[in-house]
Amino acid sequence: MRPWILAAAWVGVLAGWDAAAYAQAPLPEALESAAIVQDRLDDIMENSLILGNGDLNGLLYVRGGQLVLKLTKNDVWDARVDTSKDPPLLKIDIRNGKLTGPLHGPMPSWDKPYPCPRPCAYVVFGADGAKGAVWRQIRREGTVNTFTYADGRATMRIDGRQGASTGWAVEPLGLPVARAAAFHLKVSGSPNAQYYVDICDSRQKYFVSSKWIQSPQKTEEKVFSIPPGHDVHRLILYTWTLDGKPAENRFEAAWFDGPGGKVPVDLSNVGKMLPCPSRLDIARAVAKADHADTPATVRCLAGRNVFLIDTPASARLEGVPAGYLPAPQHTAHGKDGTESVTQVLPADPDWPGLTFAVALAQRNARKAVSVVTSLEAKDPQAKALDLVRLALAAEPSSLIAEHEKLWADFWSASGVQLDDADLTRIWYRCLYFLRCVSKPGVEAIGLYASLTNDSPPWHGSHTLNYNSEQTFWSAYVTNHVELAEPYERMIHRYLPRARWFARQTYDCDGACIPHNVFTHEVPDPTICKSKNNRMHAFPPYAHTIGVSGMVVQNLWWHYKYQPDRDYLERIAYPAVRDVATFYTEFIERCRRAGDGKVVLAPSYSPEHWSLTPDFKRNRNSTFCIAYAQFTLKAAIEGAAALGCDEPLARRWQAALGLLPAYPVSQGEQPIVVDVLEAPPINYNIAVPAVPVFPAEQVTIFSDAPTRALFVRTLERVKWNGYNSSMIMPIARSRLSLPDTWSYAKREFLARSRPNGTITLRAGDRCGHFTEQFAASAAISELLLQSVEGIIRVLPAWPADKPAQFVRLRAMGGFLVTAEQAGGKIAPVRVTSTVGGALRLVSPWPGVAVRRGRGPAQPLSADARGIVTIDTQPGEELLFEPR
Repeated sequence: MRPWILAAAWVGVLAGWDAAAYAQAPLPEALESAAIVQDRLDDIMENSLILGNGDLNGLLYVRGGQLVLKLTKNDVWDARVDTSKDPPLLKIDIRNGKLTGPLHGPMPSWDKPYPCPRPCAYVVFGADGAKGAVWRQIRREGTVNTFTYADGRATMRIDGRQGASTGWAVEPLGLPVARAAAFHLKVSGSPNAQYYVDICDSRQKYFVSSKWIQSPQKTEEKVFSIPPGHDVHRLILYTWTLDGKPAENRFEAAWFDGPGGKVPVDLSNVGKMLPCPSRLDIARAVAKADHADTPATVRCLAGRNVFLIDTPASARLEGVPAGYLPAPQHTAHGKDGTESVTQVLPADPDWPGLTFAVALAQRNARKAVSVVTSLEAKDPQAKALDLVRLALAAEPSSLIAEHEKLWADFWSASGVQLDDADLTRIWYRCLYFLRCVSKPGVEAIGLYASLTNDSPPWHGSHTLNYNSEQTFWSAYVTNHVELAEPYERMIHRYLPRARWFARQTYDCDGACIPHNVFTHEVPDPTICKSKNNRMHAFPPYAHTIGVSGMVVQNLWWHYKYQPDRDYLERIAYPAVRDVATFYTEFIERCRRAGDGKVVLAPSYSPEHWSLTPDFKRNRNSTFCIAYAQFTLKAAIEGAAALGCDEPLARRWQAALGLLPAYPVSQGEQPIVVDVLEAPPINYNIAVPAVPVFPAEQVTIFSDAPTRALFVRTLERVKWNGYNSSMIMPIARSRLSLPDTWSYAKREFLARSRPNGTITLRAGDRCGHFTEQFAASAAISELLLQSVEGIIRVLPAWPADKPAQFVRLRAMGGFLVTAEQAGGKIAPVRVTSTVGGALRLVSPWPGVAVRRGRGPAQPLSADARGIVTIDTQPGEELLFEPR
């Protein structure tokens, strides 16, 4: 059975939110408006509908003309880590500035296709056989991106900036292994055009990647050899403009050739839309797809690991093979359409492996599908079959009522309604997506919500230099702290390995957490037989010391947003204590600069510079300084709250005083840079913004020179458009920069897909990034902030735009409800869930408070406009102008 380590530690702390106390969504019209409506589902990336119950999840879309449901489950991982060919781990001598071992990754263990999450199966609706491969657009970097067919040839056109490209893919082609030996393409193009050919197999392994080829002006036949051992699943053609002027490629014919003869590729169906009107009702978590001959209504039942499907079409299971895994085993169970697919995911010397089973049962128009792993049952197939048969035996209306009740309880916790329909919809949709892939007691989701790619980039791992932490940011402020439990448990479970890694790599006490963590990690490396104690550490990413503080920040936020001494003692404090101890030992070994502060080295700026000779670009990383500050302060506060570790706290305080200032650029108007003596660059992760957010070391309450430095930095910092679309809007919100709401909206809409997901960058095809679900947090930060435990209402929302929010959560465990209309903020209602001092920046020149039904009592604000009042658990207070 599943070994839920310390699961009981969360039982009490999750009781702080009582769903039963709320009858319905507080702002139902806003929630209903967030339904996702589309007229097509033929692109898994752009159109697929996300359904899930926090553990079991899937994507509903049209593949090759057929409606399919692609199934995933959070704990289904090929969790092998093969370190057998890795070199010894890097060792870092801080005091002497000496590094021994590999300085740059990746390691051979990273080059394996595992560890990674695995898709479980497809549910395919309708008669066997594809309806025909159809071309669809997968890249559109130009102002013009077209692919049309006329006069016997297909023409792909691009217009836009120099180097812009467009791309179109056709799948599934369905050519089995050994059927095709070569791909032939008759092509011509304009003088400024180039073309590119990609071909991959059903495992998403690209075996033809032509690179960019100059387009011939007269038609030529190009031949691309297909290596043995691959089926042919997908063909992609791209067109590139060399000079930024209109460019085109003309494709007159395309075909595969092999032992069975010629197989033509149909170029005539380019640009055709496969109509499939659909509606995803996120309030009730139900999708309806009106496919031509297979209309379907699909729910992933919130209270049980079963998909309940209504469709008149037949359904069948299709396994997802991979060349490096045993083949999925398909079994028919009787003549009633019940079937299963079982898959074995192999073991390694330290991981026992995993088996999962997918079961499908049918009763007329109703279908039920379940996935069970060997972590949950000794016989996953039998358990999965039991689940689907029980679901079909139950009264459908009762199953649906139970499902909708659980979702109604979820939505009752909080809500927003803004004078901006786009931001309102994004807030609800991203919170819905997070609930689809997370709930207490399951494995934490990795980089992707379900899997659009059977071999997910970056191993689909828990990437910790911001990605995985960011996935759960929305949980805290939206009053859904419970959604972060899987992440918090994963990190708590990892601490023994983090302590070992600190000692092994730095010879330090405390805990150091690397850049990547994988599901089903073996927590105790000392019992591992694999080389390097089964430790994967990708230099220099794994040696970004600031990552450790960022990793434990979510655990600390849980305590701050939902205060609970038991949770602090069992979960949050051990994590921040151990990381603070590591930082202290690291700092104590660093050399001193002339001002008595340390030179924090080697400290790495995440995803910039790599390791450089003499640590030229690895000193005083802004990211690492900020997170050392955050963690040391948290540990000091935690020790005081628990009345423990006083000698350690004195060391932490001394270490805090040794940290250097943030590095800045040269000139009269300097801005913060990422490392000492580096120029400003075009950042991937906007490191200069990190001290404001997410590290929370620079706030609106900081001294005027510091505030001015960081305002200037946020206004001038450049980033490449990938990894900072949540960090930057929230950082700007924290300092109340003008027009932050429009900045956030612009960034979100530029990355939004028709299915409601937000990608890292327009045109990205990696998957449905879970980190972008933090948009709900970014929008909430426009409305409510509580950094340093000081509540600010509507701190970054325009004064002339109406807005309303209900029960957003502030640090200290306060639930805040507020509204702005006609340029005025109405009385603010606050519920104190645990009692204690409440600090509020008054939204008005004068403020009074009503306790319960009592009279208004005037309050006096300090010089910063902050009023302070003691509260009792469960008490409601109404703040109003006077």
